[in-house]
Amino acid sequence: MSVEADQAQVCVRCPVLRIEPAQRRRLERIARNLRDHIEEAGINGWLGEVQELQISFDAAGRKLAVLDRLARGQPSAPVSPGVPIIPESADGLRKQHISRPPPAALPFVSTLR
Repeated sequence: MSVEADQAQVCVRCPVLRIEPAQRRRLERIARNLRDHIEEAGINGWLGEVQELQISFDAAGRKLAVLDRLARGQPSAPVSPGVPIIPESADGLRKQHISRPPPAALPFVSTLR
């Protein structure tokens, strides 16, 4: 494979990369190329290569699905920022933890002489 093909695979796998709709045909070519390479690697018994290429092929399929949703006017799924929600029942545990006195400090022992 060429360096350009390797770079295309890396870009296709990147979850942050957003494909412009104008690049759809290029992404379809990359997916076809990956499928052909998967077939070739399978014929030659290169199982590790098959697995690696399959990951890229699946990622290209997901990117194409996103482009399809955008073409239909459906936005991507919202992303949760991961802010924790503390339920009401945990309030008592939180107060109990805060009111506990801090552990006693260990005496400082110098190892310098």
